[in-house]
Amino acid sequence: MSEGAPGADFESFVLDTIEAFSRLARAKAGDLHSAQDAVQDAYLNMYRQWEKISARQESLTAYGRTVVHHAVIDQFRRNKRMVTVPMPVQEVPDTQSGIGVPEAAYEMVKEGIDELVARLP
Repeated sequence: MSEGAPGADFESFVLDTIEAFSRLARAKAGDLHSAQDAVQDAYLNMYRQWEKISARQESLTAYGRTVVHHAVIDQFRRNKRMVTVPMPVQEVPDTQSGIGVPEAAYEMVKEGIDELVARLP
């Protein structure tokens, strides 16, 4: 990109901080995929306001770490809402065939039928 192109300094910021932000998100999220999503969300949010952020005299890296931290929290909240708690089954029901006969009896009947069919001319 040329020097005057919008986002040129943002691209260099991303290249400089991607490893550190990924490690931070991974340490906080614990899950690789959630961490990657959080870092992407953080960069997206920063890119939307890049002109305002980069005009400040504060450290962009420190601001970025804060944004990643908040993105991990948001990702955790999003995932927490989507997770359903599996209910344990009290007892495992007997497996039945498609015709309502227990599986063991169905196999015996099926073997008998196969023998009878084999005898047909």
